[in-house]
Amino acid sequence: MYEQWHPLGIVSIVTAFNFPVAVWSWNAMIATVCGDVMVWKPSEVTLTAIAVQRLIEPIVAKHDLAGVFSMIKAAASASARSSSTIVASLSCPRPARVAWAVKSRQAVAARLGRTLLELRGNNALLVMEDADLDLVLRAVLFGAVGTAGQRC
Repeated sequence: MYEQWHPLGIVSIVTAFNFPVAVWSWNAMIATVCGDVMVWKPSEVTLTAIAVQRLIEPIVAKHDLAGVFSMIKAAASASARSSSTIVASLSCPRPARVAWAVKSRQAVAARLGRTLLELRGNNALLVMEDADLDLVLRAVLFGAVGTAGQRC
């Protein structure tokens, strides 16, 4: 078996307020291994993104990786992210609307870019008649509050 990764160029990573660092790290680390640079666009209400960016700055400086990990805090429009010809790949884990996701995917595909779009879920739960209700209550509470509904 042989696996070969090819750099795409600039990867745009958009993250939600309730799960910003994990989604960024999944995308950013794969992009880095492949030789890409990334622009992180976290939610405007996320402070952990700024903290992580500041944590990696000394590492980036030490290894001469300036420009590999970038972050923007401006409220960039969805159409600007998806239609930018310099962005080779767009990763967005929670498009605001399905229509936006379809439009973004079409805009990126039209310029031969790549997308990784995940649609929202409702965090559904089925409880059987013989279930341990104490356990169910803890699971529902954790799913709704502990992970802010993001149970992939």
